[in-house]
Formats: sequence, C-alpha cells, structure tokens
Amino acid sequence: MPKSKKNSLKLDMPAAIRRNARGLILLLVGVIFGTLIVVGQQGEPMTKKQIPVSDRIENAIKAKEPKFKLAGKLLRNNEKEKYALLGWQSGEDIVSSNTYELASPQEAEEMLRKSLDAPRSVPVQTVKLTQLGDEAYMSTGLYSKGETNLLLRKGNYFIIMTGSSQGLAKRFARHMVTEIDN
Repeated sequence: MPKSKKNSLKLDMPAAIRRNARGLILLLVGVIFGTLIVVGQQGEPMTKKQIPVSDRIENAIKAKEPKFKLAGKLLRNNEKEKYALLGWQSGEDIVSSNTYELASPQEAEEMLRKSLDAPRSVPVQTVKLTQLGDEAYMSTGLYSKGETNLLLRKGNYFIIMTGSSQGLAKRFARHMVTEIDN
C-alpha cells in the first residue's frame, strides 16, 4: 500500500499546484488588464499647445512638403536660449530656418529690427511682405542666384529663413506661421 500512497500524493500535488498556478495567472491577467484600463482612461492625448512648436513645424513640413527631407535639426531650450534650427532638402532646393521663441512679442520685434539693421557684406534688396505673420521682410542679394533670406515675426516668435528661391521661402514661411497660429 505504500506505493499507492506515494503515487496518489504525486498525482494530488501537481493538480493542487496547477489549480493554484491557474488562479494566480488569472489574477495577474485581471490586475494587468484593470491597470491598463485605468491608465488608458487617465492618459489624455496631448493638445497641440503641449507639443513644442519646432516639432509641429517639422511635422507640418513633412506632411505638406513630402519631397523635402529633414537634413538637420538642432534644438536649444534652456534659460538663456530657446530656438530651433531646422534644415530641409529636396534635390538642389534647400530651406533652413532658425525659429526663436522669445518672452514677449516686443522682444521678437526688437530682434527683427536688429536683424534688419545689421550690416551686410553684399548689397541686398529688402521688400516688406504683407499677409505673412505680424511682420515679414524678404531680402535677396543683388549678386546671388535666387537665394533668399526671409525675416518673420509672429507673436513672440522670430524666424530667420533661407531658401533657394523666393517662392520656396514664402511657402515654408506660411507653413510655419500656420503652426505658430495653431
């Protein structure tokens, strides 16, 4: 009879362990599932205002100008400086932008004035643009082959942009202003 007791104990032990293991697994699955539901209900999607402007601009250009690829990106976000340098390229066409986020629209306006009044190494023709941001100016070097600089202020943002053509610079500037407005 001792043999049958051993056999019955061996058979009973694993069955009890299996029942306990199944119970633990079901309990863990329930806890994990419940946690995911609670976390999912609490986590709200980010609003556009919570996404940095540089990321919104990058995403907008990617969506609206699919031929252009991001060629470079540099972000500075500290107490002294808050700006993004972004560059795009499509074949021979290039666009680069420096977007500064300042404390106030007055600071952005002052930075725009200083940039417009800065001495130039070559003569340029500067034209005021309307219906682009709060204030915008386009400069083309008299000896350059189409390369254009665009200075733009929208609220407390100041943008310096260089494009391989006037049309390209204006188009990218409109995309950027739209994202700042949003």
